[in-house]
Amino acid sequence: ISQWQGSNFNFTALKNCGYDYVILRCATGYQSATFVDPMFESNYTRAKAAGLGVGVYYYSYASTVAGVQKEMTHLLSVIKGKQFEYPVYFDFENSTVKSNIGSSVTTAKNLCYAALDAIAEAGFLAGLYGYAGWFDPGYNGWFASGVAEISKKYDVWIANYYNPNSQTSSAWDHAKSTAYPTTYGMYQYSSDGNDTLKANVYNGKLDLN
Repeated sequence: ISQWQGSNFNFTALKNCGYDYVILRCATGYQSATFVDPMFESNYTRAKAAGLGVGVYYYSYASTVAGVQKEMTHLLSVIKGKQFEYPVYFDFENSTVKSNIGSSVTTAKNLCYAALDAIAEAGFLAGLYGYAGWFDPGYNGWFASGVAEISKKYDVWIANYYNPNSQTSSAWDHAKSTAYPTTYGMYQYSSDGNDTLKANVYNGKLDLN
């Protein structure tokens, strides 16, 4: 949940529909790591009041370790004093970052560890977020070997809008059935919510996990 769901997102209705938690966008590296999601404080307060578990994510734009360190200083200032039941995720998916580092797995690992170590050292459960085209061996993800290493120490959250009715490549089935349960702690399977949510909570797109 982020500013894109507006100021009236109904967390109580979400809880009443049987959902247990939300992952909130807290901030990003946009504008030289000064941007805070304008709905974060309100979303955090209202999600907690509704009895939902809360985690957060920080969308990174950094392609150097120094840049990541600046972003993490920003992140930790935004979430200082807050209680989370789910991880604080470093969102690593920006195409400009990939271009800047030349799809170097070693450089990417250095960036991710700089972020995750900083989050963990601050006392939070740290996690890495990205999508199958980068992370997953079933999709020949360029960073799959790095994620396999990182997942031994930190939680990993993968996005892949898997279609079980797809009649295309068997790689879809392979990626979901073999790698997902063992490598990833959270799996984002849809970006479009469902009919129950649209009728009772929010009439728009929602990522589901």
